[in-house]
Amino acid sequence: MLIWLFYVSDDRYALDCRPVVEIVPTFTLKNLHSAPEYIPGLFNYWGHLVRVIELCSLMQGTLTRA
Repeated sequence: MLIWLFYVSDDRYALDCRPVVEIVPTFTLKNLHSAPEYIPGLFNYWGHLVRVIELCSLMQGTLTRA
């Protein structure tokens, strides 16, 4: 099994990679003015608008470390 390991703050998580279609590079987000804080914006993925979810903000109430 191939897994994707990542951290949210100091906690480590793993996801099964089979349903992952693509990991995209950094890009500019379109701002959503009325969205919750854990949704920093949208990006265009092959003609479809996709919401970006800030996991640290959603799970722990803090922004991701740069």
